[in-house]
Amino acid sequence: SIKCDFDDGVQTVADFDNLQLYACVVQCLAKIVPEQMADTAAALPRGMSARTRACAEVAQQIKDMGYRGDLGYHQLLYPNANDTRQLLNWLTSKLPRNVEEDDEQTAVEGQNSSEILRQAIANRLAALQKLTWTPGFGIVAPHRRKYNGVNKLFTSPIEAPFVSTTEALSRAQVTEKEDEMRKQQPYVTQQPPRRQDVVPSLIEHNCAKWAEEMDRKEEWEKEGLESGLNPWQFRKRKRDKIVGRMSEFMRYSLEESEELFAKEYAKMSQQSTTKAKNSSWLARQTDFKQDTTTVVVKETAEDITKRREEEIAERENKINQLKSKVELIKKEMESLQNAVRQTEAAIVAAEEKHVSLDDRYRIDSTVFEKLLPDAENNIKKLQEISQASAKRLMELAAEWEQHRAPLIKALRELKESHQNRAGGSADLIAQIKTMRGQMKDLTEAIQARDERYKQLLEVYRQLPKNINRSVYTSRILDIVKQVKKQKVDINKILLDTRALQKEINSSIETLGRSFALTNEVIYLEAKKDDGKKKNADSTARTAYKDLVAIHDKFKLLSDKVTECGQVSNSVLDLEEKLQQLNVRAGSLDMDRITADLEEIRAENRALLDKLA
Repeated sequence: SIKCDFDDGVQTVADFDNLQLYACVVQCLAKIVPEQMADTAAALPRGMSARTRACAEVAQQIKDMGYRGDLGYHQLLYPNANDTRQLLNWLTSKLPRNVEEDDEQTAVEGQNSSEILRQAIANRLAALQKLTWTPGFGIVAPHRRKYNGVNKLFTSPIEAPFVSTTEALSRAQVTEKEDEMRKQQPYVTQQPPRRQDVVPSLIEHNCAKWAEEMDRKEEWEKEGLESGLNPWQFRKRKRDKIVGRMSEFMRYSLEESEELFAKEYAKMSQQSTTKAKNSSWLARQTDFKQDTTTVVVKETAEDITKRREEEIAERENKINQLKSKVELIKKEMESLQNAVRQTEAAIVAAEEKHVSLDDRYRIDSTVFEKLLPDAENNIKKLQEISQASAKRLMELAAEWEQHRAPLIKALRELKESHQNRAGGSADLIAQIKTMRGQMKDLTEAIQARDERYKQLLEVYRQLPKNINRSVYTSRILDIVKQVKKQKVDINKILLDTRALQKEINSSIETLGRSFALTNEVIYLEAKKDDGKKKNADSTARTAYKDLVAIHDKFKLLSDKVTECGQVSNSVLDLEEKLQQLNVRAGSLDMDRITADLEEIRAENRALLDKLA
């Protein structure tokens, strides 16, 4: 029951007025979507503008719920039987089942109290699942209005087991090491300082781990697959790059720190020597004597300023002179370094030349001192040695050819296998990427289908279960029979229309041919009479004129008949539209609409007067 009270005079849907229809519709919506109708008035307001606005809001709410019929504020303000019946049927089909009636029915059927309680709990949980949860510090939902407390949450780092990836380990070994480390660490509930910080800390820790895993997965899909390495090798190469960069940065920082330390040490040593010189006994005596003989003269502010400016100018000059000296020294050092480099290069070249000349001298001395006196015998020995060396070289070349051929063949096979493997790896990487894209598409499609399934399941659960399907089946079969019968009638009418059109076309063609033949015969006869009698009022000429006039009149009559058919068709269409409009607005009271319009105009004038 939707708790709508009607007068005794309301017997059918046609007896509903706008007040009763609006109240009934609002009560139905309050049962279907209570959270959205909390601020909607249960009865029509007094002002006509407010009534129009309230009816428009309710009509829009019903359309948002999926109502496909023609619905606007005028259907609620000026109801008619057909639209009201259709709207109420749709709303009653959307109403949830009454839990109390179900409980009474189950109790009547003889079920025990535990079954009634279980059914009530299931219905209550199903109703709670439809509600949207909102946090306590935001917009409070109707069913959570009493929970207004706010609890500030804090997080703290969670110590999780960490296994180094410097060596390749199996999944079982990693799990074993993690278990060992987990035994030595405190429990998760003991790590945060406060008990209420455990849950947010765990959520933050899991989110960070998930984000890290997703970044690693994305990096592997973008760079790791194309590198041709396995995940462990890819991480090792990345770690080596990071370690190399850090070592270079540390080495550069150490060099800079050594240079700074040398400069500071030199500066401190210079200051210490200057201080030692000034701290001698003779210097102190001289300073004492000078201090005793000096006369103190009071200086003005201008003198002090002038003296400071002179001192600053003098020190700047000294600094500029020192800078120029440093530049000159740098240039001299660079020239000396260049000279040293050139000298070192000349020394190296001289040493190489000395070595080559020493080897040449040793060879020449051996030739001239030992081999030249017995030249013929030595030439023969050299020829024998060269022949033996050539023979040995030929043997080595033949042996090398025997070894080189299988090696070259094996090298070519290895190159071909490597190329095939590289091509196969590229193909596999492309296939993996394609399959990953297909997996993402399939995942999205599955999620969309799951959501659609849940929506359809919810709609199915809201549908009434006590309806006899045979009634609808018989109605559908009757409608199908009527449609088939109408199709047969339409086909008969179309066949009659086509036959009639064919007869009209044949008659028109016969008439055209008869007119052409008659026109030609009468025209020839009139021409013969003109040649014989030379009289303008001959019978043939009069007949020809009458024939032309008859043809024109017939054509005009045919056009008028066509226009009459078109007008009759238009009249039928307008009558059908008028009938539809009468059905839609047949129950509208024009006097009432005029009175409402005058009331709206009066309200507008009153508002304009207030604004003025």
